[in-house]
Amino acid sequence: MEVQPASPSPSNGSALPVELLVLIAEFVYWCGQGSVNWHLDRQVAMHNFCLVGKLWYSAGIELLYRSPQLARGNKFSLFASTVSPRITANKQKLNLGHLVKELLLHELVHQSSPSQLARLLKATSKRLVILRAPRVSFAVNCLPALSKSRSLRYLDLTLVIERSITFPKLKKAISGLPELKYISLPSFMELTNTGAGELQWPQSLRHMSIGGFAGYNDTTAMQSFPWPNNLESLGIFAHHGLNEISLHDTLANPQICQGLRQLHIDFNGDLLLSEGGGLSRIIASMEKLYYLKLPGDMFIEICMPYLDTESLIYPRLRVIAVTAPSSGQSSGHRDIPELVLLALQGRLRNLWSLNVDPGFMLQLESSQQIDDELWLRVPDDDDAEFNDEEEPPEDALYCEYGLNTI
Repeated sequence: MEVQPASPSPSNGSALPVELLVLIAEFVYWCGQGSVNWHLDRQVAMHNFCLVGKLWYSAGIELLYRSPQLARGNKFSLFASTVSPRITANKQKLNLGHLVKELLLHELVHQSSPSQLARLLKATSKRLVILRAPRVSFAVNCLPALSKSRSLRYLDLTLVIERSITFPKLKKAISGLPELKYISLPSFMELTNTGAGELQWPQSLRHMSIGGFAGYNDTTAMQSFPWPNNLESLGIFAHHGLNEISLHDTLANPQICQGLRQLHIDFNGDLLLSEGGGLSRIIASMEKLYYLKLPGDMFIEICMPYLDTESLIYPRLRVIAVTAPSSGQSSGHRDIPELVLLALQGRLRNLWSLNVDPGFMLQLESSQQIDDELWLRVPDDDDAEFNDEEEPPEDALYCEYGLNTI
């Protein structure tokens, strides 16, 4: 649906009650959801909607500023100067910054500066719910404004490269955010207890993604690292510094073993896993793990029938997603279908859904047998009863039963 601007006039829209205009604005806002350029088209439509008349402006202005699209051209600079003008600028009657709920700035490159972004975050801190930070301009001077964003629920700092933002400084900034549920740390950030041990994580924090690890010179640092008390989902997206010891120490942490329900491991480069079933034992010790996503070579490792791992069972694991091998090459194992079938009849006996990368699917010659084996243990929807701990986590909600391609 395309809304065309109209020339303002005293009678324009006066026959429609504000309540009806609000409903029309909501319809225009969500119309076309899911299309390729929906977010950009939505912004143009809402801008035109607000130009129809004063009542239309009042009904649509909040939706226009809710989630601005700022990646193209000079839109960010224009938006920032409007929402967070310099002190010398004329003061606006309406605080437009209080209307902003989402700042998706991850596509920005050089359009913003640290001072400009800090002013914008300060102006939008009252109602900001989602923030995806840009690569360059998110710096230390943004942390004070971030600490005041008490409505923030989703914080993605994955692309941030400013190394003066240390883990203690960041943890201090977010420790007082009562609504924060998800955080993705910068990929370079080294986790440490030094200067951060006494700081508390937000109690609402459930989902976390990391790229760095604690104490590269201390092999036991991750085993004692204090994770958020209510952490349910952990993503390990490592592009450097990942080795078998740091990975095992992270997963062997008591908090991870006892509370984690969703685990996603992804990294670039080769990670040589030593034989012996160490990874299998750690996965089996995760009492509540429901969803697991990992590279193909790691999946093969947890299926391997080592002598001292034959009796292992992954108790609550229902869904596994298998991505391409970490090295980018096909596995050298020739008996992958037999390995998977054997694991499904043993330690993976509680699995309902296996979702694999297309390249990995080609290696499963007995795919129909694997699919049939999975369906044997799927409960009827009418008979399935779940307690709170068995209800699927978010990533598992969209996975179909049986063997599927990602």
